[in-house]
Amino acid sequence: MIKKKFPLFIIIMFTITFPNYSFSHTDNPRHKAMMTLGKTMKQISTINKSGGSFEPDDLNKLNEIFEISKSFNVLFANDDSGEEESRASPKIWTNKSKFINFSNDFEASIAKLINAVNSKSNEKVSNAIAQVGANCGKCHRVFRLPKKN
Repeated sequence: MIKKKFPLFIIIMFTITFPNYSFSHTDNPRHKAMMTLGKTMKQISTINKSGGSFEPDDLNKLNEIFEISKSFNVLFANDDSGEEESRASPKIWTNKSKFINFSNDFEASIAKLINAVNSKSNEKVSNAIAQVGANCGKCHRVFRLPKKN
């Protein structure tokens, strides 16, 4: 259990310890966490669409993104919206309560996805994946800036 949470602990501690440190985009703990979320959801969706069964490692990955979802308040503690590599909208920090509500919805949808995977019901997993995606999209439409070229 401790081994699973250790990488997340390191990310959070780095963010807290060095909140104003200028990370390169690929070293940014929040960026890494968001990339992990996207990559894991893509893998889970692919397995589900193929009709394959979920392995214990898949459930471990879902638990990792569940832990990440619970740390959004820490990952988004500091307003870096003005930094060149950031796609975070300043609205995250000016409308924090809405952001937290969206984060809570996302966290709840990940919990439902974990339950669906444990139920081994392809239909439940499909519905849960759709709900997670809807929550991602809802937050990104409001709080994520377009890519900078």
